[in-house]
Amino acid sequence: MTEPTLFVEVHILQSLPPSNINRDDSGTPKQALYGGVRRARVSSQAWKRAARMEFATSEPAETRATRTKRIAALLAERLSLTTDKGGAGLDDAGANRLAAALLAPLGIKKSAKQEEQPAYLLFFGKRQLDNLVEPLDGRAGKLLALPDEDLADL
Repeated sequence: MTEPTLFVEVHILQSLPPSNINRDDSGTPKQALYGGVRRARVSSQAWKRAARMEFATSEPAETRATRTKRIAALLAERLSLTTDKGGAGLDDAGANRLAAALLAPLGIKKSAKQEEQPAYLLFFGKRQLDNLVEPLDGRAGKLLALPDEDLADL
């Protein structure tokens, strides 16, 4: 039985003065007269970041996810950890090779410009990394002994 997935969508309402919500041509934040006082305008991006940061403080790190292009590096880092810490105890070269092999069936391809990063952002968490490492079950060394073609077929 799979664990239920929790999705949270937050809507924040804020009264805004009538103003151009963009910055001006010199990059200075625009201001508006509101309630008889000149006020700085807070961008929607700033409000969203504040909400994300506050949410992160109330959620344990092991259950949070993040948007990243560094999924291969994070997976390789995880594979480099010792087995008592949930990794496979591989050296850097072996961890990078096995990480690439584990991500290939998921359709995560490297960017043409940057060899080590995928071409797009992924929303990945610790639990997803656990799900990739767990099936190895101490077989990482044996898998690395396979030729590249056989490793790609797994």
